[in-house]
Amino acid sequence: MIFLTPKISSFPQTTKDHYLTGLTALNIPAPEGTGDWHFSETFEGTAGRPPGPYQLVGDDLLNTKPLLGDAGIFDARARLEPYRLELPPGPIYAADHYRAIADMVLTAIVARQSFEHSIILDDWLPEPDGQVRLWRLLETAKPALILDQWSRITVWIGEPLG
Repeated sequence: MIFLTPKISSFPQTTKDHYLTGLTALNIPAPEGTGDWHFSETFEGTAGRPPGPYQLVGDDLLNTKPLLGDAGIFDARARLEPYRLELPPGPIYAADHYRAIADMVLTAIVARQSFEHSIILDDWLPEPDGQVRLWRLLETAKPALILDQWSRITVWIGEPLG
């Protein structure tokens, strides 16, 4: 008798408080055509490299829930299932592209790191309405930021019209 050992997924378990974000979330396809375009490298692995690493809020990036609430956190299972990935049971919580960028920016701001030349907004949100949507999301964090932190954001993104 042959027993097969089930393959254990390396895909992380997620919750609404411990969700995929940053570059990982930017590689989840979005209907509006925003984000990054390295799905295979991120979720399937390439050239013998396994999938990942996966960025999760609280592990790799700052927990921004006190600043942004639940805005932009969604169950990404329906977007990932067509790719036949080995997903854990239950919801796959992820940041939408706007929240993923906001998480990266706020992590850098709080850690006093440079981000202005590494987070190129036009690469991920090429349309002005997408940049306005990000601006509005970041504005929700403004009351919790000191003036210098908010000033860095406004210089980086500019004040979009809308």
